[in-house]
Amino acid sequence: MLTLVAVLLGPIGMYVWTLQAMTIARAEGLAAVENPAFLVNSGQLWTGIVLQVLSLFLLFLLSVFKPWGKRKN
Repeated sequence: MLTLVAVLLGPIGMYVWTLQAMTIARAEGLAAVENPAFLVNSGQLWTGIVLQVLSLFLLFLLSVFKPWGKRKN
């Protein structure tokens, strides 16, 4: 389940949020930093980045330490 979230958040979520930020920045230039929509989008981008890094770190920890025990052959 966590892998699915990491895969969906990365390519889909980050693409949409980045595209919105680029559209606003292209239209307004440096004045975009004063646009509330740009600021909200910036917060969404950072939230997505943090969630992506945390989920990848959690996936790494689960794969290394395997709290439920080793797989049976």
